[in-house]
Amino acid sequence: MGDVIEGETTVAFVAIVEGTQMMLEELARLDSVPISAVLARAVETYWGRRINEASNEAYATLKVDPKAWQELQDERSEWDVTLADGLNDE
Repeated sequence: MGDVIEGETTVAFVAIVEGTQMMLEELARLDSVPISAVLARAVETYWGRRINEASNEAYATLKVDPKAWQELQDERSEWDVTLADGLNDE
């Protein structure tokens, strides 16, 4: 986990509670990365989780509407036939 997330950086001051600061420092020490890299990973993980939750909610909404759910299943079936399109069996 020694990789550092790269990108353009800015300076921002954020007030955090002492316990959070201690955890950030410990994670940075354990991974041998700057605290900014720990924060970047944490935010990316949280972002991914939120997207996943939103996706799950959207599918749950579809599932309660039988017509909409069937339309999705029909569309998936249409796309499934393209999975091996033009590929030889190996």
